[in-house]
Amino acid sequence: MQRYISVLLLIFITNLSFAQNHQTPDWLQDLPYNTSEYIYAIGFSDPKMSDSILAKNLALNRALAIAVMVNQSQVSYASDFYEAKSEEHRWYITKESFEEFGKIKASAYVNNNYEIVKSETNSNGELIILLKFFPSQEKGVEHNFNIEIEYYSQVFELSNTRALEHFRNIMLNTCWTNLKTKDSLKTYYELSNYNNYINIKESYGTLEIEAPRFHYNYKPSLANKIDFKDFSSYSPLQKGLWQSYLDSYTQSIFNINKNHSSKIGTIQDEFKRSKNTYDSQQGQGQKTESLTRNTLRNTLNFELGGIEIYNNYLYNRVYLQNKRPSYSNVNSSQIKNENSNNAKDKKSKEWFFKRWFKKKS
Repeated sequence: MQRYISVLLLIFITNLSFAQNHQTPDWLQDLPYNTSEYIYAIGFSDPKMSDSILAKNLALNRALAIAVMVNQSQVSYASDFYEAKSEEHRWYITKESFEEFGKIKASAYVNNNYEIVKSETNSNGELIILLKFFPSQEKGVEHNFNIEIEYYSQVFELSNTRALEHFRNIMLNTCWTNLKTKDSLKTYYELSNYNNYINIKESYGTLEIEAPRFHYNYKPSLANKIDFKDFSSYSPLQKGLWQSYLDSYTQSIFNINKNHSSKIGTIQDEFKRSKNTYDSQQGQGQKTESLTRNTLRNTLNFELGGIEIYNNYLYNRVYLQNKRPSYSNVNSSQIKNENSNNAKDKKSKEWFFKRWFKKKS
């Protein structure tokens, strides 16, 4: 009986932790603007890390990686769209598959040329930092912080069901070298997302890090609705802020790259397999297959706008450098309206009392 009660208590505590909505700092919604001298970036530790020093090192390393990529990135991208149309058993069958391949490479000199502007830990035990990075202005300086992201995405249909399956894989590798001792700190982070079922592998130096195991929920930063046109990408939050931020950031970079095609190549190919008469035994007639491939490569500079949380998804704003517009979210608009209404009410009350006392006199 005691064992049964213990199991029930454990289930209750686990469900209670799942039900808790974790909050993010307000300053994440709209980050400070970059200048010609410095760049702002954000970094996150994993949820509920018991080692506070490792949590700080992870958040710092990740913020530096984002800052270096924002400063300048070489972005390569290729996509394949495959379509097959066939006649089978007097039915017309269409199968489609869309694949994306991408790589982001960046490097910079990093050696105390950064400042942690803000640092905050939320109720999920995630350390969140705002970093100010000062890129070296010296020509010919040796870069010692190298980053590479490999990206793969596939959207495909199973058995003519018109139901689409989604798969996405992102691998982030960083290498930070001490130019004096030649010692290097290497990190690895890989996330796989299959129909929003997420798996994570990660390491920091020689240390294998246990990936987040639970499903986390986050309190919306927006009041009632979200304007999707303000955001370049989004990602589910069930495994924590960093997983979602890296996913949405990477998607944003490739979305921007597709709309900024300085070097582009397109290949189209179509081929048919036809039969003069319908094969009743095989149930096959004419089949047409086509493949379209696009390739892009650009060197780009970016600026981070901020993030919003809505329906347990992280919505990200990333822009090309000097292309960031002003931003006003629902909450800030509501606050302005409330302040305006309060001011009007105050004025009306003042006028009422003035008129009332004037009549009395």
